[in-house]
Amino acid sequence: MSRSKYEGGRLSPGTYLDNHHMGDWSVHVTGGTVVDGGLGGGVQNLLTATGEGDVAQLIGPLAFEVDAGVPIIFEVDVNVSVDGSNGAAVFVGFTDQNAAAEIPIEDEGGTLNTPATDACGLMLEREQDATWQSVSVNNGTDGAQTALTGSTDFIIGTWQRLRVQLGADGDMTVNIGQYDSNNNFEGWSVLSAGQTVSAAVATSVRLAPIISLDGRAAV
Repeated sequence: MSRSKYEGGRLSPGTYLDNHHMGDWSVHVTGGTVVDGGLGGGVQNLLTATGEGDVAQLIGPLAFEVDAGVPIIFEVDVNVSVDGSNGAAVFVGFTDQNAAAEIPIEDEGGTLNTPATDACGLMLEREQDATWQSVSVNNGTDGAQTALTGSTDFIIGTWQRLRVQLGADGDMTVNIGQYDSNNNFEGWSVLSAGQTVSAAVATSVRLAPIISLDGRAAV
């Protein structure tokens, strides 16, 4: 499940607003579904089967470019509510295309795989080690794959807030926040300044916000 917003502009259920530009979220699925979660607040269910090529994605238009103005901030509340035998594979962040169900960045058997040319964000690869990791690819060159220090790893059925912020020079700062048992936001669990990746993406490339689930029988 996921619920999202874009700040600096505002991303609300179904649409976002950026300097008078409005566009709908697109849905890409291969062996999966994206449906209304029925909980209010723009919650959407992303569901896939167990096939390695199964994908369910929510993705916005290519409307965000570092050279055109920063910061660009994308926040998503995520609840990994079902864990299949091989675990969940989730990517939240920005990518350089929105025409197909392409997984921007993933980990395949311990090796980073980056189909995107420019993308950055947070990745959860349950078949690896269940940590949220900062990942990036800049003009075809992979960045470091780094577990977030001081963050709480995902717990099945628990909401977490993911924050991906792009700044000058294509730098990315990521953070993770926690909710209590009553679904009250408790605050950011990583160091207050977040974890920063320098030159995560090319500054001249238009990017789209994306929430992607990859074939591990997870929601």
